[in-house]
Amino acid sequence: MKETFPGYYRPTETEFQDLWDNCLFVLDANVLLNLYQYSVATREELLSLLGELSDRLWVPHQAGLEYQRNRLKKIDELVQLYQQRRENLKTHLKEVDDQLRPGARHPFVNAELLDRMTAIVHEIDEELAEKQEECRTFLDDDPVRPDITVLLDGKVGSPYADSRQREIYNEGKQRYEERTPPGYADSNKAPAEKGPPDQYGDLVLWYQVIDEAKEQNKPVILVTDDRKEDWWEKHHGKTMGPRPKLIQEMKSKAGVSFYMYSADQFMKYARAYTQRQVKEEAIEEVRSIRELDEKHERRAKAGPLTLSPLLQAVARQTVSAEQLARMALPAEQLARMAGVPREQIARSVQELARMVRSPEDIKVFIDAAKYQKAMMDQIGLSAEHIKAFTDAVKYQKAMMDQIGLSAEHIKALTDAVNYQKAMMGGLRHLGGQAETKEASEDAIVEGSEPSSSSDGASFLGLESEEEADGDDMESESEDE
Repeated sequence: MKETFPGYYRPTETEFQDLWDNCLFVLDANVLLNLYQYSVATREELLSLLGELSDRLWVPHQAGLEYQRNRLKKIDELVQLYQQRRENLKTHLKEVDDQLRPGARHPFVNAELLDRMTAIVHEIDEELAEKQEECRTFLDDDPVRPDITVLLDGKVGSPYADSRQREIYNEGKQRYEERTPPGYADSNKAPAEKGPPDQYGDLVLWYQVIDEAKEQNKPVILVTDDRKEDWWEKHHGKTMGPRPKLIQEMKSKAGVSFYMYSADQFMKYARAYTQRQVKEEAIEEVRSIRELDEKHERRAKAGPLTLSPLLQAVARQTVSAEQLARMALPAEQLARMAGVPREQIARSVQELARMVRSPEDIKVFIDAAKYQKAMMDQIGLSAEHIKAFTDAVKYQKAMMDQIGLSAEHIKALTDAVNYQKAMMGGLRHLGGQAETKEASEDAIVEGSEPSSSSDGASFLGLESEEEADGDDMESESEDE
């Protein structure tokens, strides 16, 4: 059974040890590019480990080409990352200062404490600026590439002839239609302006690995930080190992075993199977950066978000006062009223935050204090009516805390008059229905259950449980 379906069986400890003792270690381009993201100490730790295994190290020509093509882009990304962190730091500093600077209202703290905090943040910003400029110098004086060049001297494969490339592209069309790994997850990539089509890069690399394994008659361990489903077998978000079809194909075409590791898993198991010293803090840094990259990739893959049903209803002036009151309640109460888990409420709120892209997207939000004043002064709502909503200050703070909406964003929201215009139809009738609605409004404030739990879910635009699961961070615990 195992001989017929080797891809579906996890190697035994003896088989793993034999694999590590005799294999060819193959590096993907992303492993080389990610060296630029690590601290100097972690980068040197990984390069040192690779150097100790250099007699069995090999890089497919396709991986080497992708490294050279994307090196400058990777450096630019680092420079931009520092810029984003600096801007975020300044935004949060201003937000805290605006909220806590002594003034006419509580809460506030001693101004000297805020001044000390400001000075520390400025020091942090100066250090970030220095590191940003250091990264910018990498464009002309790259400190990483010389080490990679020495490490991989004589260890990069040869390119395929043009005729073989074309054969692979033709085979790729059929494989991708059948979703045969690897590479089909890149089928939507736009063709490169120059050179071979990008969507077949993984397939070219895979064929080069198979050919080299067959030539050297050695099993293969591929080290890659590519986490797409066309490389890895996943079950309920957990990465189980390489796709069985990859193991099957390597066995049938090259007659050898095949396995894969991410860079951090490679470092972890190199320590176990080769008895080499690898610092735990280096492994942890590589793992955390990989997981952060995966999170960003998932967000990018999700694409632009659309207005939730709640915001669409507000824009159409069809939202009722009762629904607005529910919206202003704490997350726990909303969860109870909608009949869904609190975590699902939080995801819905985060979705609204990620939606802030343009004035059109955010025109239905308003500064909570102005919102309260507009209702009381211009619509004529009394304090009794207002108590159907949560305290404006708490509401504003809850929004800012839960969805990460900064003071800068809050101030950029639509003028209260425009907001009133959108809300007028849904709120004007409150004054005439005060007596009949008083009991129900009190119940809302106290967290009573609504007559139908489905209403809360529908107007909030909440996801079903199945949809919500897709947004959760994948469990990255990975078998050998």
